[in-house]
Amino acid sequence: MSGMTVPLDAKQKYLSRRLAELAKIQEMAHAPDWEFVIKVGHQIKGNAKTFEFPSLSHLGARLEEAGNVKDPHLLKDVCDELQANLESLNQNLTSSV
Repeated sequence: MSGMTVPLDAKQKYLSRRLAELAKIQEMAHAPDWEFVIKVGHQIKGNAKTFEFPSLSHLGARLEEAGNVKDPHLLKDVCDELQANLESLNQNLTSSV
């Protein structure tokens, strides 16, 4: 990044949106909306680094891949890992305030 720092509230909103999208994906686990899965994965892959969460980029790519191949087992695995990461990042942000 070129010296720009993302404000804490913007980071918190970003993580909250991702957690809400993840919850929606998990709610439809028995009949996933694969296009939504692809869209969310692509967004995370593309903008996680902008919000200073580079560790999420590869998970976004894996989520997008799960949607592209329509693999419910991969989707569950990625969702579990993504949820753990999002919750950890959110906890770290909250405790740093």
